[in-house]
Amino acid sequence: MIDADTERDETPDIERELEHHRLVTLLQTSALAGDLLAQSKHKMSPMEPERMEDDHWSFPRFGSGLATDFDAVFGGFQGLTILCGRWGAGKSMLALACALTNAARENRDTCVVYFDAEHTAGQRKPDFVAWFGGSAQFQSKFPWISHRSFFWVRVKKGQTWEHLMDRVVQSFMLEHERVLIVLDSVVSICRKITVYKNSHDRFRAWENLAERMHDLTIESQGKIACLALTELNADGVAQGRSIMHIGDCALAVDKAPEVGENAVRLNLDKNRGGPARDLGVHERDWRTCTFRKWPHEDDA
Repeated sequence: MIDADTERDETPDIERELEHHRLVTLLQTSALAGDLLAQSKHKMSPMEPERMEDDHWSFPRFGSGLATDFDAVFGGFQGLTILCGRWGAGKSMLALACALTNAARENRDTCVVYFDAEHTAGQRKPDFVAWFGGSAQFQSKFPWISHRSFFWVRVKKGQTWEHLMDRVVQSFMLEHERVLIVLDSVVSICRKITVYKNSHDRFRAWENLAERMHDLTIESQGKIACLALTELNADGVAQGRSIMHIGDCALAVDKAPEVGENAVRLNLDKNRGGPARDLGVHERDWRTCTFRKWPHEDDA
């Protein structure tokens, strides 16, 4: 005879295991898609249009990492979010703040895998220390997050898309309910894991990478999300412009030297879950790895 209380206690665990298996299967299916220039032989079955229309905008959102009311007003980021900006504007710092904010959630339900093709471990450590508020706090907190919820992965030349997805599968544990994948940056990662024959291949790889991540967000019903970084060119247009059309949200970061040395302008260029808008001038604080509303924005 099965005790009723025991059955009730085990049911959530069984449901969690089934959902975990479903998400792992989606990641493994994406891994089998081949390199970013290949025509996928393992296409995911698309969601029915009616289901996508009904469910897409109610998918779970993830924290932006901004030390403002952005998450309260807009609900944070969703699905495939594109973070674009000029070199040195602070894209990677904001992406790291976003990643660590989600990894450090109290219920520990989010696995964050940060793929970095732009920086070495030595270059990123000061950012980690700053975000945690000092060396002592970093030493005490980072090992727990790094081993349980946050994984920083250096992308190296010669790796493949399968390597990247396998690393996500290895990091995603049963205790996690969702996954956030950070790509820093789309252009640099594609350059490391793809061999281009011409400029057409380059643009195709960028677009295919974005499409694969967007497929994962849709098929997982938002439980697999992605923050993808790309730079703005001299004309202020995002590299891989087509990926902006694929993404669900797009946030642009640009320097504002006329306002202050550490001032940046943030603009929500795209937001499928609501209106796009100018978010105003923010202060980029290197000491704490945070972005806050510019204290004298009225003077900007």
